[in-house]
Amino acid sequence: MNIEIKDKKQVFLNYLMIVVAAISLFCFSYNFFKGRIIDSQVNYIDSTLKEINTINNRCNDFIVKDSINVNKSLKIIPEMINELNKIKDDINIQEYDPEKLDSLRNGVENNILMYIQMEAMLKNPAGNDIEKAAKNLKTYYTIASNYYSIFSENAISILKSSFFAIDNITNYCLSTFNSTREKEVNDDQNTLFINAMDNISSYYDKLKIDYSPLSLKARNNIVTYELAISDIDNQITSLKTLKDSLKNISVPNNGLKSYEELDASMEEYYNYLQNFKYSLSMEKVHAKNEKTDSDFYESLYITPK
Repeated sequence: MNIEIKDKKQVFLNYLMIVVAAISLFCFSYNFFKGRIIDSQVNYIDSTLKEINTINNRCNDFIVKDSINVNKSLKIIPEMINELNKIKDDINIQEYDPEKLDSLRNGVENNILMYIQMEAMLKNPAGNDIEKAAKNLKTYYTIASNYYSIFSENAISILKSSFFAIDNITNYCLSTFNSTREKEVNDDQNTLFINAMDNISSYYDKLKIDYSPLSLKARNNIVTYELAISDIDNQITSLKTLKDSLKNISVPNNGLKSYEELDASMEEYYNYLQNFKYSLSMEKVHAKNEKTDSDFYESLYITPK
């Protein structure tokens, strides 16, 4: 009986040893393969980040000090986008830690969006939404940098060249946008000036008449002196209104000469009307004197030089 009990204990111990050995072997194998998988994952991520860094460094090919080579950048950026898309596609077929792969994929996706935005801005640097585009560009950079920082303390170095490209492209596009808008404003101002000058000149040409015959009509009693003087007053009022209109228009630099010439002509005609009115008023006073001859009347209208 005791022998049977001992045999059973021995069998149990042997079985237990086998189980423990199996569990130990399993744990060892699991940890061994897990370690190899982790090492493989780390190597894959490190290798991928190096590829991304190499692609981003191609920005140096179209950065020229503080400016940008637009033609070269529009040739290189699409190639960079294609290369990054290949990396993203490769990430999608990996079977490593899903969370880490998602972070890496999100970093690459925003890296791609960053270059897509760069390309769009360079193709239309004077677009109305260029300021919004510049803001989006910096946002994509920040998001990509944040995702890369999960894997590398030197995440900034991965996007270092991209950072300078963003800065130069943004400055180039905003400068182009401002220059274009300034030109458009100048063109609009020129158009408004030309139209205003045409209208004023046309009205002035009709307004500017020689009043010499009017004095003869008054002298020959065809019109009264009062009516003739009133006519001159109306003309002076119309001219003042026209001169005020001229003063109110915005004058571009290239239109200053024509503006000054028209203004001088109006001023000269205004003085002519004032002098003519004065001479006509003097003639009216002397007209009551029958001894006053035509030579005297004519002398009233001689303008001193």
